[in-house]
Amino acid sequence: MGYGGAKGIDIIFIALFLVTISLYPLLRLIILVPLFALIAIYSPTGYLYGPPSLSIIAALLQTNKKECIEFLYSVPYICYALPALVVSSWLLLKKNIFKFHYRSYIKYFLTVLLVIFIGVLSFTGRLEKIKIINFFISINNSTATYLQQIKKLSEGNVNAQWQIAETDNHYANIVVIIGESMRADYMSVFGYPLPTTPFLSQANGTFYRNYISTAPNTFLSLPRALSLSDGENFDISHNFVNLAKQAGFETFWISNQGMLGDFDLPTSKLAMYSDHKIFLKKGDYASSDIDDVALLPHLQAILAAKDTGKRVIILHLMGSHPQFKKRLHGKKPYFHYANEDISDYISTYRNTDSLIGSAYTMLKQTGQPFKLFYFSDHGLSKRTIGNAVYLRHSSATKQNYHVPLLMLSDDARERKYVDKAVSAFNFISFFAGETGIKVIAPKLQSWDDNANEVQVFNGKTMVPYHSLAEDPAVIPE
Repeated sequence: MGYGGAKGIDIIFIALFLVTISLYPLLRLIILVPLFALIAIYSPTGYLYGPPSLSIIAALLQTNKKECIEFLYSVPYICYALPALVVSSWLLLKKNIFKFHYRSYIKYFLTVLLVIFIGVLSFTGRLEKIKIINFFISINNSTATYLQQIKKLSEGNVNAQWQIAETDNHYANIVVIIGESMRADYMSVFGYPLPTTPFLSQANGTFYRNYISTAPNTFLSLPRALSLSDGENFDISHNFVNLAKQAGFETFWISNQGMLGDFDLPTSKLAMYSDHKIFLKKGDYASSDIDDVALLPHLQAILAAKDTGKRVIILHLMGSHPQFKKRLHGKKPYFHYANEDISDYISTYRNTDSLIGSAYTMLKQTGQPFKLFYFSDHGLSKRTIGNAVYLRHSSATKQNYHVPLLMLSDDARERKYVDKAVSAFNFISFFAGETGIKVIAPKLQSWDDNANEVQVFNGKTMVPYHSLAEDPAVIPE
């Protein structure tokens, strides 16, 4: 299958299985030929990625011709030696087993031995652990999971109607960039002493100093920010994507997060409402390691299209997701603390800042009026594990919810900071107001409404933001 981990019992089983089946011409045709063909085809993938997983099955079933060619070119040449080994094994069987006529008692003996072997392995619970058996179990389970999650994506996507009085918008292109795991207090644009966001620190626009996320992680946060929510529950059928569509915008969702996977599905369901969907990852968010800059060519292609219609384009980043070193994609950290985890974390901010700058430049080059929004889904909190300090998800600290929100545009002539605390639960109201969409129903809470104290959903219940613990940023000495 191409991947390692085979033990002695695996070798014994496959040897006995191949020899026994080889003795029966009909079984050779209906079992061994397809088996060898499948292993030969899969072995390069198995060598690189291991057993068939949800991500691999999703990639197989969704890959187009262009992506297939790109994958074939990306496979190291040495991996193509594996199919050659499989073919060589077939030729050895053909030469040493297929041509000979064995006595009946040898056939029966090997057949009975194989049946007993399978029975013992099954009785002891070890059959599923045999590599060749596990290979097909993985295919079956991963395919079933894929089909189940694809079904979930399409279930319940009712296009609930918004009552819109009018749309007064002169912006041809509206880009919404959704960041990942970025705290506001580590951004130099909000006062951090290191230059973590050099582009944003000089850009004109509106910057919200106290934007509070709805929840402590992506799974809980984005559905509550981007669709109607009372806090603990949300109505995904009323979301900002279908609001934009019903207001006359063509909508695009381009994601570097996962399409499938239990933690990705709620956000993916939002993406399904858009007119055009592009997922760089066919499986879950960790299925492959792709730089966020891979989103930019798609943005450029959309902006270059000869289209007089108005567009809303959503870019969903991996941003500063944990395993920060991987987010740097081989680049050296821009900053160096004694704590390597924090050094890598704030270095990822430079990548996101650069991407926002590139998107801004592309929008300006169109010569058309535009708005660009950026916010992060949630922040992170310091945690001590062993003797080391790391940044991880937490529902207990303010800074895990205190995230950036900013808005740039072609007609912004100054830098404006807004100090009041505002909640991501009211993002749809904010988006509608800034894009000229006047919503009659369902009634939206005003973005400027400060009557109620900002609350957050901690995964169990709503709690006052002010009641959470402080987790101040690490300041360089």
